[in-house]
Amino acid sequence: RVFGSANPVVSVTYAGFLFGDTAAVLNTAPVVTSTATIASPVGAYPLTPGAGVSDRYAFNYVNGTLTITTTPAVLVLDNLAQTYTGVGLVPLVRSTPPDVTVTFTFNGSATPPINAGTYLVVATATGNYTGTATGTFVITPARQAINLTPLAADTPLRDYPGPVPLAATSTFGVPVTLALAPGSAATLNAQSELVAIAATGLVTIRANQAGSANVLPADEVVLVLDVTKRNQA
Repeated sequence: RVFGSANPVVSVTYAGFLFGDTAAVLNTAPVVTSTATIASPVGAYPLTPGAGVSDRYAFNYVNGTLTITTTPAVLVLDNLAQTYTGVGLVPLVRSTPPDVTVTFTFNGSATPPINAGTYLVVATATGNYTGTATGTFVITPARQAINLTPLAADTPLRDYPGPVPLAATSTFGVPVTLALAPGSAATLNAQSELVAIAATGLVTIRANQAGSANVLPADEVVLVLDVTKRNQA
């Protein structure tokens, strides 16, 4: 029988009757029991005959086997379009009956994909169920944002005792490029520090991240600082 169904009624066969006797001469016909229940998983279970009564014959019982096989499940793939996160991603599967355990392959690999791209996904029911679903799984590049590390709020740029370090980060941890707009009242050295700061004027800092196969280019962040003022965001 298939998983989830009731055990079938199992009959017995007889050998050894004499003088044309049949099962009708038995006081009590044997019955067959099994340890399998409706919830028993796929596998083989003993069928055990017994409890026969006869004043003419002795019983020699031979066990049988009940085999429980997988039952069909309907699988439907969902959430097939997702955004890059830096970790492996998988789609959702809706199943009938619910809560069927499935395995996935992506372009033939069992490893969930990380990188942006298009993948042929196959979901396969396991355990007590059989069934598959196939679809196209798309991971799109993620958006990113740039964060400029604030400078000390209580010191004008012109009053720093040495180079002024600048720092910027991307929400996806990819390197950010810093540059100064032409005419800025300072110079940016190779260590991303402001040097040669003038006594007056504006410093325009531009932060950019060009993106990658997995991350879209970031919107440029521009910070304009007056070298004579404090408390500038």
